[in-house]
Amino acid sequence: MSYAHCVHSSHIRLFLTVIVSSALAASATVHARQPSAQPVSRTMTLSQDSNAMTRSGLYASEREAGLMASVWHDRVITVRVDCCGKSAIDRAVKQVWNTHVAYDTPSDIAVLVLGKNSLQAAQVVDRLSELGLSRVWLVTAP
Repeated sequence: MSYAHCVHSSHIRLFLTVIVSSALAASATVHARQPSAQPVSRTMTLSQDSNAMTRSGLYASEREAGLMASVWHDRVITVRVDCCGKSAIDRAVKQVWNTHVAYDTPSDIAVLVLGKNSLQAAQVVDRLSELGLSRVWLVTAP
């Protein structure tokens, strides 16, 4: 192996170390807001609609959800609940579940559920939690 190749490899490793360290630092900054491994506390953002409460109690603002998606990249499944009714809820649950199964993601993968109708989005959160996904967040409008 040539000296130039070793130097190039060292630069790449250094670059990757800096990138990973930066990501971990950003993640640690987010995680420092509360003791669990979740980047947003359960009480940081509450549902604006008192009828749209979830059993898991995980809520995030749109800004917090964006932060989670940027920190966790491919460790997040995002779904938007379309209008209207039970069929929209069923479609959203099916979309998340199919993604979860197809990519063999762990049951603690972060799932962000958005929707104009917060009650329907909350129902999606609860159904996904019932299926065994443990970190399903209802994203609420400010």
